[in-house]
Amino acid sequence: AQKAMEAAITAVVAEAQRLGVSPKGDQLSTKDSTMTAGPDPAKPVSYYVSYAWNDNEDPAAGNIEGVVDDLCAKAKKRGIDIHRDKDNITLGGRISEYMAQLARGDRIIVILSDRYLKSRACMLELYEIWIQARAEDATFLEKVRVFTHPDTKIFTPVDRAKVAKHWADLYEEEKPLLDHMGVADRVGHLALKKFAAHVGDILSLVADTLHPRQLDDLLKYSFD
Repeated sequence: AQKAMEAAITAVVAEAQRLGVSPKGDQLSTKDSTMTAGPDPAKPVSYYVSYAWNDNEDPAAGNIEGVVDDLCAKAKKRGIDIHRDKDNITLGGRISEYMAQLARGDRIIVILSDRYLKSRACMLELYEIWIQARAEDATFLEKVRVFTHPDTKIFTPVDRAKVAKHWADLYEEEKPLLDHMGVADRVGHLALKKFAAHVGDILSLVADTLHPRQLDDLLKYSFD
């Protein structure tokens, strides 16, 4: 049992380091070997879109997938293929592997919404995108293009603090159950703490950046 526990701890540490999360201390740590230094001019640019799926039970959330459908269709007419989860994850595929691939993309279009900010999967995507950008504002802004849904509340310090508190509270809720979690869930728990600590910085940067409100403007912003 002791050997199994040691193996589990080693796996958690290794995977956490791959994600840029240190299981010791509160400082953000990164590994250069996993960072994206920028597009290789000799290779085609890879485009991805990160978004939260529709909530059919909440009409007020809007048709986010419709926005993504239009974005991908209009990009296709320009000869640009945008990778999205529904087209790239087949039955039996690993969602976590696709998320890691997305975060390493050259250009990532984030459709930010209230549902996105409360989705654990989207949170992990956004955090890994931030890590792949070395947690540097300029690198993140070069790599990411954000389109905000009207229901997205990030434009005041209170709004951003509420998002951070949501994830910090969830981290505290999970903490007593950590010993009962599998390796992957422990890694996610560690990432949760880091995201809660840095989401205010990420959202402050997004809020401080002039970005498109219309789909046509997003196309120009993303591909021109």
